[in-house]
Amino acid sequence: MVTAPDAETTVRFEGYGSGDEIWGATQANFVLVRPGQNARETAVFLNDPAAAHLADLLGEQDTEEFRARAARHVGAGWLERLIQGGRRVDAVIVLSRALLERDPAFVAEVKRPRLWQE
Repeated sequence: MVTAPDAETTVRFEGYGSGDEIWGATQANFVLVRPGQNARETAVFLNDPAAAHLADLLGEQDTEEFRARAARHVGAGWLERLIQGGRRVDAVIVLSRALLERDPAFVAEVKRPRLWQE
């Protein structure tokens, strides 16, 4: 569970999707909890090219275990970023390599160990 920087929203990891390999991605499911509002579910898909790119940047092996860990932690980081920026959080979010390449500040954040802590 990660408390987003707005100090009101909690991003809670709920688990992984199943059968997501048909989409060429790893699915991490989250619930966003804000006081006084209904909880909101969202699924973050980290597509395979993005996962391979992250593994390369981090010096990791591009394994299923890494992809799951990356989908969970990078997905939570992306949700925090959306919330902090006051941006809309869709029910389904796809993180692609192209998106990561367009956002070097987020990639720099991804490289920080804080993002990968349980």
